[in-house]
Amino acid sequence: VDWADKDVCSAEERTLLTITKTFPVTTSPAMEVTWKSSSGEIQTGVLKFFDRRVSPKFRGGKRAPYGSHVEACWQKLVQSGEARELFELISQNGFCKKFDLSTFTSIKLGSKVPTADTWQTAAKKEGFLQCKALEQWKNEIRVYEQLQSLQGESVPKFYGSTSFQLDVPSGPDPNFFQIGGILIQRINGFSLNRIFAKEQLLTDDVDWPLVCQRTMDASTKINQLGVLHSSTHFGNIIVQPSSMQPFIFDFGASRLRSDFKSEDKFRVAVDLYREPESWVRVLIIHIKSTFGLSLKIESLQPEDE
Repeated sequence: VDWADKDVCSAEERTLLTITKTFPVTTSPAMEVTWKSSSGEIQTGVLKFFDRRVSPKFRGGKRAPYGSHVEACWQKLVQSGEARELFELISQNGFCKKFDLSTFTSIKLGSKVPTADTWQTAAKKEGFLQCKALEQWKNEIRVYEQLQSLQGESVPKFYGSTSFQLDVPSGPDPNFFQIGGILIQRINGFSLNRIFAKEQLLTDDVDWPLVCQRTMDASTKINQLGVLHSSTHFGNIIVQPSSMQPFIFDFGASRLRSDFKSEDKFRVAVDLYREPESWVRVLIIHIKSTFGLSLKIESLQPEDE
C-alpha cells in the first residue's frame, strides 16, 4: 500500500491486510480489511479494486462477458504490439469519458466464443475496459486528494492506494494488466439505498430532515472544493446512525474543476447535474412514498424558483 495517511502506517512499511468481509459486487469489487498500524492498533478499512474482469455492471452486462477466451484475445493483441496504439487512441480521443463499448463495433458477442473474425473486436473491448478501470482508479485518488479537508467528515478518509499485476507473460507495458485499488475508511452505518427496499425499521431511528440537510451540505462542500460527483446514486451515500452524518463516496466517474477549460464551464456542469439539489429532491420524494413523511428543507429552493 502506498500510504497517504502516515498516522495509519508508515509509507515504507509492508502491511498485511486481512479480509474480514466481502461486499456484493456492483461496479467494483470491495471488501472489509483489517491491519495493524505503526502504533500496533488494529485498523479497519474498505479495500476497493478496479478490476475489469469481475463486475457485469462495469462490463456492460451481456455486451462484454468475461472468460478465459476473452483474456486470451486481449493477451494476443498485447503481444502483437497493437495494444499500445489502442491505448494511445483512447487517450487522445477521450473514449473512456465519451464512448461506451459500442464505439468499437456493432457486433453483439453475447456469450459466443470469439472466432478468428471477432477476436480483435473482443480484444479491443477488453482494452477499452482496462483503460476505463485504470482511469477510474486514478480518478478516485485525485478526488480524495482534492477533498482532503472533508475526509472523515463528509467523505471517508483516504488511507492509500495499491496495485498488482495479473499473471501474464512478461514483457508488455504493466498498464495492460494492472489492477488498481484504494483503501478508505470503513463507515459503519446504513446505505440510503435502503429506502428503496421500503424498510420501515428505519422510520423511528432516522432524523430524516437532518439527513437531508446534511446530505445537501456535504454535496455543496464537495462542489465548492472543485469536484462534480456526477453519479447521484443513493448507494453512494452511507449514513452514520450515531451522528446522522452522510458520507459520500465512489468518485470514479467524478470530474475536477481542472478538467474543465474554465470555472464557468465547471459551474455549468454542476448546474446540469443539479448538484446538490438532485440528491435531496429525489430523497425527499422517496421518503414520502416509503414512510409517508413530508419534509421541507429550508435551504432547498422550490422547483419553480
